[in-house]
Amino acid sequence: IDNADTGITLEGMESWGDALISNCIIKGKHTTGIAVAVNNYQPTVGRTAAHDVLIENCYVEIEDRDMTVYAQETTAVNIWVYGSDLPAPYNVTIKNCDIKGGIMRGIAVRGKNITIVNSSIGRGLRRNIWLSTGSYYKIINNIIHDSSVGIEASPIATIDYVWILNNTFVNINVPLANVYVINNLVY
Repeated sequence: IDNADTGITLEGMESWGDALISNCIIKGKHTTGIAVAVNNYQPTVGRTAAHDVLIENCYVEIEDRDMTVYAQETTAVNIWVYGSDLPAPYNVTIKNCDIKGGIMRGIAVRGKNITIVNSSIGRGLRRNIWLSTGSYYKIINNIIHDSSVGIEASPIATIDYVWILNNTFVNINVPLANVYVINNLVY
């Protein structure tokens, strides 16, 4: 998928689940590569409670674009898992993905029981992983490349229980309760 506003979008007006996005290549001047339960017209308010979603073996490379023309900077995300305030997405796994490009965020997530595992994230991104309100985030066995921020949480988010295990990354800014940072290589 090349040069669309959004590469792949999964959303609906009611709760939905059991979705698989696998073996895809998305590159070019997108605003968002893969969007799960995101309403692009109101970037901070999604429509649905997505659940049991697997995104695997995907290559997402989004080029930088003039965000003043195309969209708010907050929508410039390679993989975006968000959703409505209540309930938020849950049971979402992103694994074995290669994510890079010169945009705002690599992966932005909000919800419960969200796992990011065995992926390569970065190379040109401003923030590689962005956490918003939610709980039980697991970031495991990833290579998080050079960027301004490797893993960061929204300063206004309410986040509980984050496990950051066996990753290689540049830096972290997650000043929250119940954050477990174990066996990582930070350079």
